Amino acid sequence: MGDVDLLISNALDEYARDALHRGQPPLSETAEHRIRQALRNSFVGAGGLQPLLDDEAIETININGCDNVQVQYRNGRRARVAAVAHSDAELIEQLRDMGARLGAHERRFDPDAPELAMQLPGGARLHAMQVISDRVAVSIRRHPMVKVSLDDLVGMGELTPTMADLFTGLVLARRNIVISGGPAAGKTTFLRALASAIPVQERLIVIEDSRELSLDPQVHPDMISMQARQANIEGVGEFSLDQCVRAALRLTPDRVILGEVRGAEVVQMAKAMSIGVDGSMATVHASSSSQALLRMTTYAMEPPASYPRSAATSLLGEAVHMVVHLDRTPNGLRVVSSVREIVGRRSTGTPWSSPSVSDRHDHGESEQDQAAPPQQTSRRPRLSHDRDRRLHRHLPARSDCDRASRRLVAGRSIGPARRQGGTSGGAGLRGDGPIRLQRGR
Repeated sequence: MGDVDLLISNALDEYARDALHRGQPPLSETAEHRIRQALRNSFVGAGGLQPLLDDEAIETININGCDNVQVQYRNGRRARVAAVAHSDAELIEQLRDMGARLGAHERRFDPDAPELAMQLPGGARLHAMQVISDRVAVSIRRHPMVKVSLDDLVGMGELTPTMADLFTGLVLARRNIVISGGPAAGKTTFLRALASAIPVQERLIVIEDSRELSLDPQVHPDMISMQARQANIEGVGEFSLDQCVRAALRLTPDRVILGEVRGAEVVQMAKAMSIGVDGSMATVHASSSSQALLRMTTYAMEPPASYPRSAATSLLGEAVHMVVHLDRTPNGLRVVSSVREIVGRRSTGTPWSSPSVSDRHDHGESEQDQAAPPQQTSRRPRLSHDRDRRLHRHLPARSDCDRASRRLVAGRSIGPARRQGGTSGGAGLRGDGPIRLQRGR
């Protein structure tokens, strides 16, 4: 029995003796168990949130004040559940205590630091706000699969075997890959699956704002996990994602994996990708694969990097090989909806890419942009010559679909993606199944 359990047992025994001394009945076994669990959750767990975290069927917990708690289950069902605290003040105190005890290092949560982002024991991601919202707001996201491979995604219907072969080949051939998608699109899970294809002898540096990837050190023993740190109450000690990426380059990495690009760290990440740390990966929030490129360009143009647009697009065009976009079908299935190869820059200055799988959001591009040829760069096409041969060694030929994949990685257009059954994929995601990569007309 641990020290906390012993203290709780002693307190309950003392309460029972006092109750008998006063001539009152002791607590029932059910009531005592409930009190014991509540005390334990308060001391070493997440307080009133712990019962929800213990429910494996729950994927997302959204709290809009202590008494308005909405949960989403893994099967897509949504429900409102009981309050997690007696007041908002009690909930804030519980969150402040969790930030001090449960994270990798202490995180503040007070009126001067009204935002809390951290990873909970077990891998769940917590984000909380106070003061700037009308009531305390909390969102907890639990990843359904901590250990996952590309074959696992095939089994769940999120990928076809051909796509899994293609992505495995891209990883083994050390392509720099950016994964885009909206909230809860499965970016972190897909990044884990890609990382599972990295050879075990390679040295990895994993950088995150709050730890979510949780890559297995038994699978990748030569791995360092870095986490950005906020400033303390005196305003010192901050270590940003940008600084983490810069420091990672001095740790002789074979690959750098950045959990999420959302600011100036995109510049250091792109530099890493373009100076020899090939095979690096990152995720970014975007509604399409083409918007992901524009989003990263915008990040590079914002302070403190403040790159001119032409310099930002040149940097990203030289760094990123592929953008993989994830989406969700109407029935909730996560699928790969678009794969883009970055091959240069358009005449407008934006990265020029060749879509290999249609994306429903990407058809907003102008006809001029779609038809504009790539400008000449100092670099050969990504997926050709010696690097193309290296990638081909990792692609097993099994079907016409695989030959279409080989045409893709050779830098040749394969035509519009089509769904199995012959339906054109030009409109993007429709129906219930994932987009299938097939040979074009």
